[in-house]
Amino acid sequence: MMDELSKLRDIKPPVEIDEFSWIPLIVAIIILIFILAIFFWIKHKKTKKTFRRYDPIKEAKEKLKSIDFLDSKSTVYTFDEYLPILIKEDKEALKEFEELQKELQKYKYKKDVPPISEDDKEKIKRLIDRFVR
Repeated sequence: MMDELSKLRDIKPPVEIDEFSWIPLIVAIIILIFILAIFFWIKHKKTKKTFRRYDPIKEAKEKLKSIDFLDSKSTVYTFDEYLPILIKEDKEALKEFEELQKELQKYKYKKDVPPISEDDKEKIKRLIDRFVR
């Protein structure tokens, strides 16, 4: 029996563990916050670009500048839609526009429309050039 007791080893005393250092945890949290801040800043910057302030006058000028006179129906509808935005309170131009609108009825509301005449094209260009510079 004594032989068996000599084989037993006693329990060792508690070992002292170094105090936990907070520095790596704090550094990891700061790095995580920094990465999240960059992520949200980039996301905000992308969404800010997509929601630009709408400027109807600028859009009207761009549309009128890019009129394709080969497609007469599209030309007339674009002209009718966007030029009144630019005319506003110019009574002389408004009267000229309304007269031209009546002349341009032959290019609207039909399946097949004739090509736009040179005379009508010049009238449209003249009115557009008056307001789009």
